[in-house]
Amino acid sequence: MDRSSSKVMLDNNEWIRALGLIESNSRALAALSAQVQSERRENRQRIESNSRAIAALGEKVTDTEKTDKELIKANSKAIGNLTQVIGQLQDGQAMLTKLLSEQQELLKEFREIVKEILKRLEQSQTQTNEDLETIAHELIGMRDVFLNMQQEVLSMLPDAEQKQQSQSD
Repeated sequence: MDRSSSKVMLDNNEWIRALGLIESNSRALAALSAQVQSERRENRQRIESNSRAIAALGEKVTDTEKTDKELIKANSKAIGNLTQVIGQLQDGQAMLTKLLSEQQELLKEFREIVKEILKRLEQSQTQTNEDLETIAHELIGMRDVFLNMQQEVLSMLPDAEQKQQSQSD
């Protein structure tokens, strides 16, 4: 094996490791999505529990200082807030699902490109180093796009939102 062939094999091994990292990151993103769904269920249960508590308190309130109008206004506001929270959770879940789907599509495309490149390399051992550098630059560019998208997804997760809010405070 000459030097350029061993470099090609090393590059292939590095890309295979990179594919493994991408797959691992994709699984981590799927786990985070599952965590968001779980938190959404917990929040829904809390909302239902809070709604029941509000209803129970509403039944116990017999104080004549409160008017019917004030009770209706307070309950309407609480229901509006709960509805808004549910809507935000649904929007966040939909966004994460969409981003996960897009990331999986990119991963599929990336795999196909890597397979095609590996196939080309196997078929033609006489390619020049310039051709190999061009292919490597294409792969690096695609990896950068994928990593940027992954960073955007991670920044949209609830923990990232909390960090951003605490930093802005």
